[in-house]
Amino acid sequence: MKFRFSSMSIAQFQERQRIGWSRTRKWMFYAGLALIGVEIQGNYWNTDILYTFNQTPKNLQIIQNCTSLRQGVYKPTIYLQTAFLQSLYGSKFDPVPYVPMTRVEVPVENGLITIDSLPVNQKFLRSDKSENPKQKTLIILHGLTGASECNYIRHTVLNANRKGFRVYCINMRGYANSRMLSAQPTDFSKLDDLLAGVNYIKSQNPDAPLYMLGFSMGSLQLVKFLAKYKDVIKGAVAISCPWDIQTLAQEIKKPTKFIYNMAITKNFIRNMKWNIDVYKKSGIDVDQAQKCYRTEDFDEIVTKKLLGYESIQDLYTKINCVKEIEQIEVPTLFVSSMDDPVIQSQYIPKDAILSNNNLILALTKKGGHIEWFTGFKAVRVRIL
Repeated sequence: MKFRFSSMSIAQFQERQRIGWSRTRKWMFYAGLALIGVEIQGNYWNTDILYTFNQTPKNLQIIQNCTSLRQGVYKPTIYLQTAFLQSLYGSKFDPVPYVPMTRVEVPVENGLITIDSLPVNQKFLRSDKSENPKQKTLIILHGLTGASECNYIRHTVLNANRKGFRVYCINMRGYANSRMLSAQPTDFSKLDDLLAGVNYIKSQNPDAPLYMLGFSMGSLQLVKFLAKYKDVIKGAVAISCPWDIQTLAQEIKKPTKFIYNMAITKNFIRNMKWNIDVYKKSGIDVDQAQKCYRTEDFDEIVTKKLLGYESIQDLYTKINCVKEIEQIEVPTLFVSSMDDPVIQSQYIPKDAILSNNNLILALTKKGGHIEWFTGFKAVRVRIL
């Protein structure tokens, strides 16, 4: 068998290289145009913030004072164009900053809650390096999937600290790797545990104005608290409020929401594992509970029994805050996204919000559940 080798001159080789490089540059050019198109579409189209509020001087001033709101637009990170990507990046890839917080345990009925705190930033101290007893104080309420150990909470703590707030994070029973004295979890339809936490913070700062910021289920607690205890909090922000848990429970059962349903359930299981011996002593089938992939199944096996409800529907019905909206008497800002993968925007009670002069709803067209990233480096949008 004979092999033939074709000879190629240097000129021919250089010509082929030129043609190949020319084609490469052409495809790079097309790819660049595509990226520019995505940038324009994602960052400059359909990014207006939709507001629902009564245009009182006080409400207009609140929006004017918030940089991320007064611009009237939200520009998502170019590579985080969907709610799924925003949520995924926020929970799995966004670095968790170190925050040197101090923890205390606060007793509640049949258990305890924990409060993590960060003192006032040094640049806001008085000339003698002491804290101003009237320094504004922020109370942060977490969602179902995590508490003060989570990145979204810690980023908020740092941002508030830079703004001059004394910051407290209230961790409900069994959250943030805290111990449980009994298997009784926090009942989010009641305010006893939250009130105990707020009273402790108030006792430590009797002259300080208190503000509150809640995420997801924490924002639902916030609404219920503001409606009942009207003279404790000066102002509040509610991020991705779920409003009606019964409706949310039906939505999250849809096949398209399975990944979110499973993620929330796995966080329930993680919290249970931190105090698994306590759950075993209460008679809960922890082995069966750890096999759950849906929140409804976990609540049926664990939550309903421990809180003493006859059915999970009864539990879900009592955990909602729509009726309390009209009773809020302090300035409160609600922030949600139209493409929130967990909470459907069509269920936001806009009429009830509009009927109360103290409330503002800021609704972005893109974002995620408690996550709004912007800029190429994917930084979190700051509300404070």
